[in-house]
Amino acid sequence: SSTKLLYDGTEKILNLNAVGDQITLVTTSKVIRIDNYKSTPVLNELFKEKGITKAFSVQTIEGTNVYLAFNKILKSINISIDKDAKLIHSFSEPISVIKTSDKGDYVAIGGSRGKVAVFKQQADQSYNALTAYRAHKSTVTGIDFTTNNDRIVSSSLDNTINILWLNKSLNENLTLSEKQIWIRDASFCLNNSCIVSAGDKGTVQLWPGSVQQAFKQMLSNKKYSDIIDQVNPDESITEQYPALKYIWEDSNEYADFKDFWNKMKLKK
Repeated sequence: SSTKLLYDGTEKILNLNAVGDQITLVTTSKVIRIDNYKSTPVLNELFKEKGITKAFSVQTIEGTNVYLAFNKILKSINISIDKDAKLIHSFSEPISVIKTSDKGDYVAIGGSRGKVAVFKQQADQSYNALTAYRAHKSTVTGIDFTTNNDRIVSSSLDNTINILWLNKSLNENLTLSEKQIWIRDASFCLNNSCIVSAGDKGTVQLWPGSVQQAFKQMLSNKKYSDIIDQVNPDESITEQYPALKYIWEDSNEYADFKDFWNKMKLKK
């Protein structure tokens, strides 16, 4: 098969999305749609504004939503109905990554100083902020949603990944560390039961896919100090992590961890 040149611009292309007979691409200053690209391509410049630093386009039922980062500003443009980009959020630090859920109804951003924020698209095309938190100590390099949007995972140059439940009744998050390796990206497995990450030294790591699984793995490996790093000994562990109630309420299992936990509370 032969190649065909569809677009030859002078600017860096940040992202593209191909659906049907249409391609949406984003450069550092514009959003361009290429129609009928399989036969006679037609270029349409949809949006132009200097300073785009990150972009992600996603196909939704309504059309193609393109999410654009302008340093610390997150905007969206639905190219089927909008002529201008709409402001979603003014972030507190430069945006390093944008990620949407499979259907495009959730969007998450990560920052250069470790902050992560998640938004949900409403019926009127507005966005509701679900959470914003300091997930990492350095640049966020990757974000992914589970297929049912109950959790997100983020990766960072601080050598960690962070799992966060978006279900407010659980409100759990956990940080797992890969020592001395910058983590460039992380993604949930197909069934959401595990996470894979890519490290700076050519490593691919498999992680537990939920807070409960991660704690259970640390308990079985007797990495109690890693658990203490995540929780506040002044509070009940089951209040902080409801998914662990079954462990704490079992008097016959993990007795040594419970003893370790109680000693930590005494030290405080």
